[in-house]
Amino acid sequence: MIKKYETLKKVEAERIVAIVRVKSEEEALRGTEALLEGGLSCVELALTTPFAHTVLEALKKKFGDALTLGAGSVLDAESARIAILSGAQYLVTPTFSADVVRLANRYGAPVFAGVATATEALAAMESGVDVVKLFPAAAYPFGIIKDLKAPMPNLEIMPVGGVNAENIGAWLRAGAFACGVGGALFAGLKTKNYPAIAAAARALKQSAAEA
Repeated sequence: MIKKYETLKKVEAERIVAIVRVKSEEEALRGTEALLEGGLSCVELALTTPFAHTVLEALKKKFGDALTLGAGSVLDAESARIAILSGAQYLVTPTFSADVVRLANRYGAPVFAGVATATEALAAMESGVDVVKLFPAAAYPFGIIKDLKAPMPNLEIMPVGGVNAENIGAWLRAGAFACGVGGALFAGLKTKNYPAIAAAARALKQSAAEA
């Protein structure tokens, strides 16, 4: 059974959600193992991964409670339900979908719902979303968090898109709940350089800690 607020506390404590966007189960397993070696345990598997539900099951089976496992790129309630039943403890969406939020609430799973405007952020918050995903974060200045929280002080924000070791500190100091990071962690994937992924995870964690 998913314990919603325990999951949120784990993400908030780590401050980083590592986005795993791969082409096979093997890449997902080895990439996730490298992330764990680098000190990151909050992982989001993109549902664009072939046979993503079986990959979620494989990740859960291999790493168990060492991993706080989420499903990303969730577009609809059907995919959300399959992801949760396959082991996902939280969901991450590129846009705000009331149907996905309703389904996740039914199962007690946190949703990081994608928003790009204040209107979408408010709608997500009013639907029961605990944290909104600011996407793509690279399109905004760091001060956007302060600007959004001024009229909506209860809003929690996770920037995603363009976050890396050089700017994660600025996002966290600006008030981010956590940050989602993908490409900056997986540059070594093309050459199967998994030690490079572990090194990138350590560097990112260090930058977050210094913030």
